[in-house]
Amino acid sequence: MFLWNKGFQIHGIGLKIKNFNMLLPFTNNLMPFRYEQLDQTLIGYQMTGVPLVTYDSNQFIPAGISDDTGIYYFVPKIADFFNFNLEQSISIFFLFFFCSSILVSLFSIFKIFPNIKQRATSLFFVFIISVYMFLRGDIYIMSSTTMLTIIPLSYYLKKKGLINYIHYIIYFGFGLLISVSNFIRSNSATGVLLFLLLFVFLTQKANKKFLIYTYLVLVAGFLITNLFFASLKSDRDDYLNSINAVKAENFVKGHSFWHTVYLGLGYLNNPYKIEYSDNCGFMRAKLFQPNIVYYSNEYENLMKNEVINLLKMDPWFITKTIISKLGVVIFYLLIFSNIGIIYIFKSFKNLTFNIPILICLMFNLIFPLLTMPFPSYLMGAVSTVVVLSIISIDDINNNKNKLNDINNSLKEIG
Repeated sequence: MFLWNKGFQIHGIGLKIKNFNMLLPFTNNLMPFRYEQLDQTLIGYQMTGVPLVTYDSNQFIPAGISDDTGIYYFVPKIADFFNFNLEQSISIFFLFFFCSSILVSLFSIFKIFPNIKQRATSLFFVFIISVYMFLRGDIYIMSSTTMLTIIPLSYYLKKKGLINYIHYIIYFGFGLLISVSNFIRSNSATGVLLFLLLFVFLTQKANKKFLIYTYLVLVAGFLITNLFFASLKSDRDDYLNSINAVKAENFVKGHSFWHTVYLGLGYLNNPYKIEYSDNCGFMRAKLFQPNIVYYSNEYENLMKNEVINLLKMDPWFITKTIISKLGVVIFYLLIFSNIGIIYIFKSFKNLTFNIPILICLMFNLIFPLLTMPFPSYLMGAVSTVVVLSIISIDDINNNKNKLNDINNSLKEIG
């Protein structure tokens, strides 16, 4: 979890530390291939001054081939701006999102819950997901950080009934954050976006003007950031074309989806000799096209056809595999929601919140069910049930207050 950079010397009677970066979280649990590509992208940026260009010791290529792009923009920028080394920049990058999400969620919790016991229970859930994020690390935490930042705060804004420019500014910020999160980890915040669109509609449909303005600022924040990232890639592509380097258009944009889905069919022992190994997909592709370029658009289409053909030929194999994964997913959700299950079942009538959060959960279940039910891919789903548990506490409290008010009214009448 922590990276300790060696290098010290005895100085006088004490110990002089030299280039000794202590306690750098989110560095050692970064995927090795991602660390290597970050190192090459930092070199490429220092050599060219163009973001998202990687230098692999032989040639300039697009940064993040077969991977999500965002980290390859932000980490080199941090290193260049602060004059940090790669390890420090990685740590700063992840700590920013990790700490910011926790602080915003704590702010929302303390605003939502006036009762100390309710706050303590909610903090317990935040602690659980925070430890999970810290131990897992890597870009997968974006599914959790965005969830913790946006959903509790949007619930608090609704509960407070805030209808003014502050509301619009915050929702504009939501749009920015969702776009940035998806840039760093594909679809890490799409579930949150679906939640917001439905939650705002269900809670504000009577106020059409406010509803429309909220949608406009949310979409504006999302689109502005997307356009900025698109311009970065366009400038990168223009530069690579100008030096006749490898073109980004030849490769899949972001993660190779069908490659991962195909490998995910290797979750169980199977007669098709599929296993969760990149080499398995590569070797399968070479049977059809020996000279195929891995992670190219052609390769992705081939993997897509393989999955579709298997679905047609043996649908029971696909179904059995997904059901097996679902069992593991449910186990994880029960473990992380723990006592929250009680609150969730007691507050099932809160449809204005539960329906949007259920849509968010269903979307986040796509990844572990289609690929593998690994802790990394379960981050979004687990975070969803944790946030649902927190909000359910407030819903139960509101129902108790309403019941007490009714009882007091009946006593006065009696």
